[in-house]
Amino acid sequence: MKKDLIKCISTKKGKIKYRFDIERNIKRRKLVIITEIENKDSLSDKHSIRIYRKDFNLFFHGLNRSYEKLKTRLMNEKISLAKSESSEISPNMYDIWYEKDDKKLEILCEEDFSIAEIAFFIGKKEEFIKMRMQKLGLEEKLK
Repeated sequence: MKKDLIKCISTKKGKIKYRFDIERNIKRRKLVIITEIENKDSLSDKHSIRIYRKDFNLFFHGLNRSYEKLKTRLMNEKISLAKSESSEISPNMYDIWYEKDDKKLEILCEEDFSIAEIAFFIGKKEEFIKMRMQKLGLEEKLK
């Protein structure tokens, strides 16, 4: 069966690699093949799932719902853990900052936005914004 590979995207961490292939099958219908490849010593363990175009919306809707439920559950677990731990824990211990958030923060500080406006744009609490500004040496911009 002849297939046309349109695009291949792969990502790897440690011994696990994920491959996302966008192909056309023999009937020229598009499909996505998601493959998990786990390297164990000299062996590889592969698992694949094929998602045909007619099922894209259904599959990705289910995947997104699962991801959102997992994310909500993990956040709830982090909140309960933080509440049960000592008050000495930093209040932003579980707040994840990404490089893009730091860049947004620096730009918004340069444009003289208020802490409240920055918090709104970045989507984090004001106290987390202030702490991050101090960590990045932007405290002179605090209003």
